Order: sequence, then C-alpha cells, then structure tokens
Amino acid sequence: MTTISFWGGVGKIGGNKILVSSENINKKSILLDFGKDFSKEYLDTFLSPRKFNLIEDYITLGFIPEPKPGSPFHGLYREDLYYFKQKVRAAKKVTKLGIIESDNNKFLNIHIPCKNIEVLEAKYYGNPQFGYNISIVFSIEYGGIREKINLTQKHLDKFITFFKIDEDNLFTLIKKAGLDGAEEIKESLNTIIKAFGDKLTKIDCSFFNEKWYIFNISGEVNKQKYDYKQNYQRNYEIWNKRFGYDPIGEPQISHVLITHSHSDHVSDIKILDPRVINVSSKISKEFLDHFEFIQSDTFTGITQYMENFILVPYRADLTKLRRGYKRDIEIKERSFITLNSNEELTLDYFLGEKKVLGAFKIKFHEVDHSTSGAGAYLIEDIENNKRIIYTGDIRIHGPSNLKQKTLNFIEIGRKFESDVLICEGTNISSSREKGEVESEDILEEKITKIIEETNGLVMFACSLRDLSRINSFSKAAKNNRRKLAIMPNTYKLIERLNFALKDKKYNIKGDYSNIPPLDKDLVPYISRKGWGLYEKEDYTYSPASKNMFEEETKQDFEINNQVKPITIDEIANNQGLYVIYLPFWSLFSLIDLHPVPGSVFIHSKSEPFEPEMELEHEKLMNWLKLVKIEERNFYQVHCSGHARKKDLEYIINQINPKVVFPIHTQFPNLFLTLRLNDIKIIIPEYGKKYII
Repeated sequence: MTTISFWGGVGKIGGNKILVSSENINKKSILLDFGKDFSKEYLDTFLSPRKFNLIEDYITLGFIPEPKPGSPFHGLYREDLYYFKQKVRAAKKVTKLGIIESDNNKFLNIHIPCKNIEVLEAKYYGNPQFGYNISIVFSIEYGGIREKINLTQKHLDKFITFFKIDEDNLFTLIKKAGLDGAEEIKESLNTIIKAFGDKLTKIDCSFFNEKWYIFNISGEVNKQKYDYKQNYQRNYEIWNKRFGYDPIGEPQISHVLITHSHSDHVSDIKILDPRVINVSSKISKEFLDHFEFIQSDTFTGITQYMENFILVPYRADLTKLRRGYKRDIEIKERSFITLNSNEELTLDYFLGEKKVLGAFKIKFHEVDHSTSGAGAYLIEDIENNKRIIYTGDIRIHGPSNLKQKTLNFIEIGRKFESDVLICEGTNISSSREKGEVESEDILEEKITKIIEETNGLVMFACSLRDLSRINSFSKAAKNNRRKLAIMPNTYKLIERLNFALKDKKYNIKGDYSNIPPLDKDLVPYISRKGWGLYEKEDYTYSPASKNMFEEETKQDFEINNQVKPITIDEIANNQGLYVIYLPFWSLFSLIDLHPVPGSVFIHSKSEPFEPEMELEHEKLMNWLKLVKIEERNFYQVHCSGHARKKDLEYIINQINPKVVFPIHTQFPNLFLTLRLNDIKIIIPEYGKKYII
C-alpha cells in the first residue's frame, strides 16, 4: 500500500516535510521537501537551536520527526550531529593497490605508483562567478583499469605539495598556455611526475556532473598507530540517556524531492545523512550552489557539508588531540540529481552493493513562483499503481511568459489522473492579498510610471531570490534611462545563472527570460563596511563583495564589456541615474545616500500580516521619515508568488484528483469552502499516516 504523512507545513506557511512510503519489503520512502520551520512560538533572531544539541532541540520543538528504529526516519540524520568523534590521521599502512570505486559509485580510491599517472592537459580559464581558474586533467591506469580524472584549483595545493612543484613557476606556465593549453606544459608536468617512479600515491576522488574530481593527494599512510588518551564527553551519551535508542543506521529514506530553493522548503536538508539523494531542477541547484558560495547561514550545508565535532591530532604532537576547525575538515559534496522540466526518473538506490529498483517513478514539471526553477512533481508508486501530485509553491498571475509553465503543468496533471493532490494554499485567505496588484506585468507598468515621475533617487525592496521582480525593476529602470544598482550577492547570482544558461555542459532547457541579462544597465554596488573606505580588507567575510576587489575580476569586467562595481557614494552623487535595491538590513546606507527631495521608496513585498512584520514595517517608515522621504512617496507595489483563491479552485478542478491535502497554509479549513468538483478535501494532521 501507499501512505502519506505530514511532518511540517501543517496549518502553517512553510516548513514542508511530507513523507511518501510504498510499504513493501526493502522499498525505501521519499520526502517531498525538507524545509525550515519559521515558528515564532519558540525562536527569535537571537534564540536559535544549538549546534551541539541540534537534533534533540529540533525534535523537542516539533520541527522534525524522531529517528526511532523501525520508523522511516531511522538513520535519516547526520551521524556527526549526535556525538563527537576522532579523526585519526595516523593508521595502518595501506597495502592494497588499485582503482577502487565505493559502493554507491560516488567515490574513487586510487593507490598506485606515480609512474601510472599521466597529464593529458592543463588549462587556465576564466569563469564569471569565481574569476580565473586552473584545471589539470589526468589519465590514471592500473591493472587494466583506466580512469580520466580532473584536478581543479580548489585542491591544486595537494598536487603541488606532494610532487614538490614550484607553485609560482607552475602558475606562470599554465597561464601562458591559456585556455588551449600547451604541449610543453604537459610534458613538463609528466616529467616531474614520472621522476617519482614507483613511489606510491593515494588519490581520493568524488563523482560530480558526470566526471571524477580529485579532492586529496597523499603518499603512503604512516605505519605508526597512536593510542589517544584525550577525548570529549560524547553528546550521544546525553541523547541515549533521554531517548534510550540508537538513531544511527542505514537511512530508510532514499530521496528528497526539492520543489524550489526557498528556505522553508530546503533548509533542513543540511541535517540529513549524506546518503540521502536530493532531486531538484537544474536552476534550483545553481541557486543552492550560489548560497553555499556566499556562505549564507540558512543554506550552508545543503549542497556541501563538513562534519562537526571532530578531534584531530596536534601537528607538533600527534599523541594529543584538539578540536578540528574548518581548515582541518574536508568539504564534501551531497548527492544531487538535477532535472529539466518534464523529465522523468525512477528513484533507484543502493542496498549495500546491490542496486535496487525504487518504488517510485517521478516527473518534474516547472511552474511559476517567486523564484526561478520552481516546480511540481508527479509521483507514481509503480507496484501499488497510486499517483500523487505535489504542487510545491505555485501561481498563475506571474509574468505572462512564465504563466504558461503553470498552465502546461495543470494540463499534464489533468492527464495524470492522480489519486492525491498535495496543494499549497498560502493565499487562500483574501487577507493575504492586501495591497497586491493583479499580475507581474501590471506591477512592471506601475513601477515604470512611478520611476518616470520621479526626479530624485528611486529605492526599492523585494525578495532577494525573486529574479522576476528584479527583472521587472530592471526593465522599468531601463525604460527611464536609469541603471539598476543591486547588491553583490544578487549580482553574483544573476551572473552565475547567465553563465550556466549559456554553457552547454549544464544542459539547462526552458524559458528563463525572466532572469535579468548582464549588461551595462545592471550594476553591482558596494556599501560601506569596516573602516568605510571601500578597501578589500573590510570585505574579507563577504565572498561576493571580496571577489569584486580582485584585480583579475576587474579585468574580466573590462574584457567582457561589463560595468565595474560602483560605491554607494557614486549613487549618492548621481541620484537621478539610478534605481537602487535597498533591503531592510541595508537601511544604514540611507545615511550615506542622503536622498534628495522628491526621492521615492517602492516596497515590493507583502504588506505586514503578523506582529513581527508590522514591527519591521514601522521601523522602515521611521527610517524613511528620518531622511525626509514623504509618506506620499512611499509606494506599496507587490504581486505574490502564490496562487489566489480563485486560481486554487481552477488548479484543483482542472487536475481533478480524488483527494486534496491542503499544505503550506494557515487556513486549511478554507479549502472546504472552495467550489470544487466531486473532490474530497482532507485536512492533514501532523504525523498521521494516510493510506491512499
């Protein structure tokens, strides 16, 4: 039989965690999203769950289900979040030689003589997101097995250290070769490697984007063993005292289906065991990689992760242990499968060394929402012949070109003949639509007119990830001969997506014309930090801003005929030339901008509908009053990313499922008031199992 249970997003907006199980022998379950719960009952800005007690805190607050033995959640969470452990560098000497793949085919362990390594090419190339990079491709052969593996600049230091290569000389040679490479560089590197002859090297690789990548190169492992006496009290003992069972084991859930990159749908993936495979759209994966790059606290640990609470030996005295820090700990990639719209996939998985045919076949279909790459899933339990549709977050009133994506999904959903529709209902209450315009296209017209009638500075706030909205402001600014100034993090996101859409290796298909193009009318701006002098040293902890101070990045702007970053002072001195993105956390920049009389602020987010939002709105209005922006020059112009009540009726009636479960809404009972066909509405209860 097929069952569904709800562990988040029940009677509230966000925190979606939906379990779908095919209850047959050895058939693992799947999750639909695994997002962050923003419950205000317990948490606040300065009151967050503790890292050392994260799983217990989450369970106590009701954010995640318990990993009890015998339940689908046993083994679901990361082992390192339960207890401290030693990371032993010294161990027995490795004697087994060869090229060995791991059970899940995601890691490659190579232990061979250096003479069996050959350099195929070495390149120096530019990447808009990260500046310039070096790449070396090797051919590895042993025992009749040959593998082609890549070494990127990220782990180049391991190669330089092991083979004792002069770093400056290597960089000079490879830069001279450029993107096309050069035979003499390849020969020089091969000469250095072959000189090591029969000396053994250990190379560790991971599989990413259909290629093997090196993340570590080392020599023969030290024979000596150490008996460590220093240790820490394990947090696991505290866990065991309270819960009385072992939460660690083989995950009973094989995949998480990610609908889109908003934190209330993905953020808690960071606590999942890395053996769980994530499925998302290709664009959503780019968003998540970007958040990892800018080191966003909310998203760090989703596409990459590092083990916590590791003890490592002191370098000066290997018999003693100390706490491990970022510099000691390996960054690991999580498993991701990325799909274009309308692509199908059977969710196979490994049970030990054996590949098992999964119970579920899925199809991802992109829909319109307030972030690019959002989509719905059509899910079929193959053995039980049951069909489920999960909308994720969805709307019909977005940009005209994206509206068609949702309409196409509705048509495919109708033909799918589903047993169950799990449907979001954020805006089913009319109170949520207060102050909204009818559509994104009308919103663009309104803000274009506001900018046209403004002589001073135009400021606006909207969601960081709503690129359709930023594109609307970009076009409105351009139509009024102004430039759109945005923060470095947002600029780097747009830059990354433009690069990925053009590069064939990403194989991204579909209409993404709502992502702003890179041209001279889109400008990254740098606000004051540190000493307030716009010096690189003040932006060390902001990867996107720091990157803009690199000389190579500045050259890249010139080569590609792009604009250079500007400062907040330049905008202040030319207020009639810009429309500036100014979110709430950047309001201190108003002091530097000193808006001239007649300047306007466009608030392109929801009107406040809860106390915290009302308090934030009050503070925003105080700031605007402080810099003498009149109340008549404050504009509320917003268009939600969620379907309205009449559109929910249309979506449900067109798809025509047997049963609807309302999710992601504060008012699930309002679904009972919808004018629907002969469709049953079931209001889900937290943790209750429903048989389809």
